[in-house]
Amino acid sequence: MAGKNITIAGTTFNAVPSIVVPTVGGGEATYVDTSDADAEAGDITTGKRAYVRGALVTGTGSPAAERVTALMNTSLASGNILECVGIPAYVDDATDYAAYGITDTGWYVFARIAAKEGTTVTAQTSVTGAAGYIATAGEDHVDVAVKFGVAAASQTVTVNWGSETDTFVFKATDLAVRNLDYRSTFYIYEADDFATWTYALTSDATFVSGKKYYTKAGNVYTLATVTAGASVPASTYYNHTKITFSGMTRNVTYRFNEVIDCPVEIALPTIQDDGYGAWFELQLNISGSRSLTLTLQDANAHVASNSAANLSANAVNVLDLQYSNVAGTKIWRAINTRSSLS
Repeated sequence: MAGKNITIAGTTFNAVPSIVVPTVGGGEATYVDTSDADAEAGDITTGKRAYVRGALVTGTGSPAAERVTALMNTSLASGNILECVGIPAYVDDATDYAAYGITDTGWYVFARIAAKEGTTVTAQTSVTGAAGYIATAGEDHVDVAVKFGVAAASQTVTVNWGSETDTFVFKATDLAVRNLDYRSTFYIYEADDFATWTYALTSDATFVSGKKYYTKAGNVYTLATVTAGASVPASTYYNHTKITFSGMTRNVTYRFNEVIDCPVEIALPTIQDDGYGAWFELQLNISGSRSLTLTLQDANAHVASNSAANLSANAVNVLDLQYSNVAGTKIWRAINTRSSLS
């Protein structure tokens, strides 16, 4: 407030912002110059009150946090920090999101920021801090794509509507580590019921030390006891050629304890979208160097090009299988050993 020049008892006081005077019966009253205030009801949160230009104004506006909504796969909590506690979307092909103007692959949060009441997008509207955005003149919102390169990184996004500005801080939960309290609410399931072995007659001429061989009776395969170096009888012994995991559900950790000595295939399920994405974790004990293949049960989905192509040899592998759907682009990605957002 600039304050006004006033005269009291013949004395002039310049640029007085407020006056405190005693009240009848004791106490004080403060009178403030509000002539240069420019807030309107829509600028003040609903239910809150303020004095503007000498009059009491009751707010009708929405708090900033309430004006931000997730487009897909994120959940935004209220408060100064808008924290994504769900799964950000992985952009595998930036051309799918050309409308936002983004060009890089990576992890993004897609959100919609509504304007204050009475404000609309104009030709002067701009957004800083986001990797890309959509601002259509005449609309009452902007859509932003906020990129995250590391776990728990914060990104500040400022919207200049032309007549005023808004600032929002986004914080993305590490996709791989996630919130441990959230994860602890889920059980660890044994994956045996979700695994199917594929067998084929061995091509070995002699039994190899440490390698598993099986005999077949009908459709039942039984682990055989063999002597390393001995000749393999023709058409008698089988080896694993593949193990397939299928039928698993979202947001669950699965553990498969048996040592895997062949390539691995994971059949990625069709997800009934609810806007929060999906994940499941698979713990595998791998012997030797084995390949990983991801297959899709949803014909409209695809696997990110930078998903893990191979498993770590002779080690327990922890695979995070992560799903996101933004604007109809359904993407699965596999991250080995819980690597962070990168």
